Parts: sequence; C-alpha cells; structure tokens
Amino acid sequence: MFLLKKIILSLVLPPFSLVLLVCVGLLLARYRPRLGKLLIGISLFGIVVLSTPWVAGSLIQSLQKFPPISDDQLAKCQAIVVLGGGIYREAPEYRRDTVGNVSLERLRYALHLGRISGLPVLATGGAPESGTAEALAMRNSAETDFGREIKWIEDQSLDTSSSAHLSAQILKRHDIQRIALVSNAWHLPRAVANFEAAGLTVVPAPMGFSVSTNDFGGFLPSANALSVSSRVFHEWLGIMASHFRAI
Repeated sequence: MFLLKKIILSLVLPPFSLVLLVCVGLLLARYRPRLGKLLIGISLFGIVVLSTPWVAGSLIQSLQKFPPISDDQLAKCQAIVVLGGGIYREAPEYRRDTVGNVSLERLRYALHLGRISGLPVLATGGAPESGTAEALAMRNSAETDFGREIKWIEDQSLDTSSSAHLSAQILKRHDIQRIALVSNAWHLPRAVANFEAAGLTVVPAPMGFSVSTNDFGGFLPSANALSVSSRVFHEWLGIMASHFRAI
C-alpha cells in the first residue's frame, strides 16, 4: 500500500507530472499540433516557474501558519512529540542506518524544548522503506549525539496519520492529552490535523521556517526550489485527502 501511494504521488506531483504532460503534448503534436504545442508550452513554463526560489518560497509560506511556540504554551503541555523526517540509509561513514538531516533538525529542536521545559519526549516514525525505523534512529542520536533521553518511541507507523494514531495510544496510556508537536513549519498544518483527529490536544511547535527571497537570485531556477515546490503540492494533497476522509 505504501509503495502504491508513493508511485501515485510521483505521478501526480511536479516535476514528473509536468514531464508526463510534455510527453502527451509531443504525442498530440502530430495529430493536433496547436493543442500539443500548447500542452508542451504550459508544462515547460510550469517547470521553470516552480523552479524559481521566489515562487517556491511564496508557495511554502502558505503552509507556515503557526508561529513559534511560546514559553507559556509549552508550560501547559504534558509531553513533546517529534515527527520523523527520514533516514540516512546505510551511511558509509557510520557503517549503518542513521538519522536523516530533516529528522535530525526536528530532533534537535524537540530536545531543546525538552531541556528548557523538563517535559518527556516521544519520537514517532517507522520504517516505510525497510531498514531502521526513524524513531529508533532519533533515539540513538539523542543518546549518543546529545546525551539526552527519548522517553517513548513509536516505530511502527508508515505515514503521518498512522504516527498520530499510534502515538496517541502510547500517550493516553500515560494519561497524556496535551502535547507540543514538533515538525517543520510547512508540515504542521497536516500533522496537527492528524493528531487532533487521534484525540489529542495539540500545541504546534514549528521549526525550520522557510523564507521567500526577493533578490535577483530568487528568479533563477534551481533544483532545490523545484523540490520545495513539489513538497508544497504534496502537503496540499495530504491536507485535501484528510478533509475528504473527515467528510
């Protein structure tokens, strides 16, 4: 199921969806030249526009609706939950799987919040592509790299929705209802909705904010900007899917 979901997302998200549209345009160009050329033009224009840092930065701003968590908000929470963001598979320098860069950034902030508040931390994230679970890698990093403890781990989930439900089961066994949820600012709108649907009271604790750029370089296409744009579309699709499931 996870593999099928990943294939479908690859097909509908840019840049692959736009490349497919170019291919359709090339096929149509022989029989419907004007329509074929129109599709090719729209697709290439879309790839270029979504590859500019200014557009990518503007798009991701639409997801960053939560401000940083305040000390007062944190003081009212009972625990901190940090969402996994990927694994660095078979890292040659470590000779094993280790925590990925996104997971590491989220973990660092969660441990910071745990240190200043004294709250326990739960790390959540399974191994959707086999190997070491994200939560296990975060716990190992917390202990070896930061000298900090992860109180609980949830290592069976395959996506944000299952992370929410499985984490809620762990927390409710310890009479924990109100949590600070740590993830990237662009990911939290969907994550907060999932954790609230699991019956928890959620205080967003965003990190890794992205900012738009208005200098000349912001209008020069880059592969990183295209990746950011694709991530935004992925989150929008996830939010839409959550709304449809709730209906």
